Amino acid sequence: MKTISTGYFAPESIFRKVWRERLQLLGATRALLMQLAHPLVASGVAGYSHFQSDPLKRLHRTVDTMVAIIFGEKSQADAALAKLNHIHQQVKGKLPFSAGPFPKGSSYSANDPDLKLWVHATLMDTGLWTYEYFVKPLSSKEKKLFYKDSQKLASLMGIPQQMIPPTLDDFNEYLKNMLESGVITVTPQAKKLAADIINPPVKPILKPFVGLVNTVAAYSLPKSLREAYGLKYTKGDQARLKMMTQAIQVFLPLTPPIVRFMHLPKSFLTKR
Repeated sequence: MKTISTGYFAPESIFRKVWRERLQLLGATRALLMQLAHPLVASGVAGYSHFQSDPLKRLHRTVDTMVAIIFGEKSQADAALAKLNHIHQQVKGKLPFSAGPFPKGSSYSANDPDLKLWVHATLMDTGLWTYEYFVKPLSSKEKKLFYKDSQKLASLMGIPQQMIPPTLDDFNEYLKNMLESGVITVTPQAKKLAADIINPPVKPILKPFVGLVNTVAAYSLPKSLREAYGLKYTKGDQARLKMMTQAIQVFLPLTPPIVRFMHLPKSFLTKR
């Protein structure tokens, strides 16, 4: 990743260090399934995207937006945020069924701060987990610094300051409470969307990668969500994941930066 010193996040920050790894893509399915476990998020995704015809499109858009915000100059980050906000303004409607604490007809909007916070939390939690599992563990100080910058990102995303958990411990408590509150409920709609994520229309050469990503999700998702989605994690899966992780940790330091790290999407390179 080319160093840019005029962005929202310092070039030497642990936040950039964590998010620059292309290996973050291994956590993509985990993050998406966590997001869709919120009935209002799932309903918005189902109604206002080409998710089922092109389930990877939303992932690519999310990755491009995140990279532009975290690694771009402020003008590039602002352009990504404006584009995201424009998309969110169009996503609103009513829940077509009852789910968890939400009665049929409950309103949803992608600009709802509660939904934004949940989506943001799934990305931050997954990013931190993926880096520590595949790259290396972080110290307590590094995790706190990572979280401090994640708070800045949450603010940039339009989440009110008073809603953002003030510390990393509070953030973890927020995740725990959400999972136990009944708000996070895997609906049939979410399961249908999940099937498109787990079995995307990819070329045969990419199927092993998809299989690895699915195994990572089955292993790392909270137990309640893994069971709700009906994901299996066998001893064979465990052995393959361990072997793959060991191989990654051996070869990662030898990987050229242009291959190992994220790069700004072309669509943002010309924006000033």
